[in-house]
Amino acid sequence: MTSKMNKLFPLISLLFICTVGATYIRITTDVTVPSMMDGNCTDMNITLINSGDETAYDVGLSFITPDGISSEDFFVGNLIPNVPFNSTVYVNLSDNMTPGRYNVAIITDYRDANNYPFSAISVKPVMVKRSTISKLSCIISVLTIAGNGNGDLKLVVRNLDNVPHNVRIRLFLPRELKIDNNEVRIELKPKDSKELKFRVENLAALPGSSYFVFASLDYEEGALHYSSVGTGIIKIVEEGSIQDSGAGIQLDPLFLFLVFIFIILLVIYLFFKFTKGDDEKEDFSSNTNTE
Repeated sequence: MTSKMNKLFPLISLLFICTVGATYIRITTDVTVPSMMDGNCTDMNITLINSGDETAYDVGLSFITPDGISSEDFFVGNLIPNVPFNSTVYVNLSDNMTPGRYNVAIITDYRDANNYPFSAISVKPVMVKRSTISKLSCIISVLTIAGNGNGDLKLVVRNLDNVPHNVRIRLFLPRELKIDNNEVRIELKPKDSKELKFRVENLAALPGSSYFVFASLDYEEGALHYSSVGTGIIKIVEEGSIQDSGAGIQLDPLFLFLVFIFIILLVIYLFFKFTKGDDEKEDFSSNTNTE
């Protein structure tokens, strides 16, 4: 038995691959705004935290604001893991802004230890002088892009109101992704829905990354502004991954692990099966020589 295990050990060793846990950066950007903005200037409280295990370098914030709202870009610096950063950003409001709800997009830029740039985007609703509730909804399908390829981001926009609306749709994506046209206007009849497609191209996103994307739906009615937001995910997979209706097919890690264990057990079974036959031949030969 000992000789068999000595033969088997090198074979099993070839099947095992040592893995090293990769470091990562995960930044959460929390923006707190007043429940109601009124006046020419207000402030937003910003909290950033890196819940990863690697320092994020050259962290900065920039804002994509609707007409009538403005704010300057904000530089944070280096963000070490699990140490919150808090600050205040001032926002200017125009005197002639239509009261209602608006969406402000926040882009968080940073670099890793290899100086590779990354970005993440989030959307924060703000109320200006008056609170409103939109009657529009938006569903964004998951999009999977292989390598540096492209794909169609599909949106379904629904008007739940009993009156028609002229809707401005604006998409917000991270910098690593390129979109052919991030803004369109559509007419929605009462209780109507429309499907839209936007071509998205991967410029610098790495395989294995997933990004949130947002669509802001805005319209005006009765001297008030209404806004709602749809949220979607774009996944980047390795070049050559199987695509099915725009979604990449990826194997479950648990399934791969079970297959790996099965292969090991199969190798052990076959090894003992064939070595048993060799041992029987050796025993028979030994007995024959003794006689």
